[in-house]
Amino acid sequence: MKLLQISRIATTALALLTAITVSSCGGGKQESASDTSTTTTTTTTTTTTPIPTAQTTQATAPQGTNCPTDSPIKGVTSKRLGKIALTTKSPEYNTAKADKCFPTTAAAQQAGYKVPK
Repeated sequence: MKLLQISRIATTALALLTAITVSSCGGGKQESASDTSTTTTTTTTTTTTPIPTAQTTQATAPQGTNCPTDSPIKGVTSKRLGKIALTTKSPEYNTAKADKCFPTTAAAQQAGYKVPK
């Protein structure tokens, strides 16, 4: 008896969900403004020039585990913490291997790195 009730409830719920789905799609009908109107298609071509971002213009490659003296901020990607910018005052600075080096913490932040407090 209970199995029959559960089956009826499930069938009703499925029918209701189907009705909602069909009605939210518009029932497959599309309205047009006029059957005698003409359609004009215009094609435009746009050429874009890549704009250099702060990440590509201000970041430099590390030299081994060290950063050059003109870009002392180490950009490190951590699995646990994400992108971090380490300053020379950070305790992990000497042991961390830099992915990118930045001249300032502001440049590192523009590139998506967080500066620990």
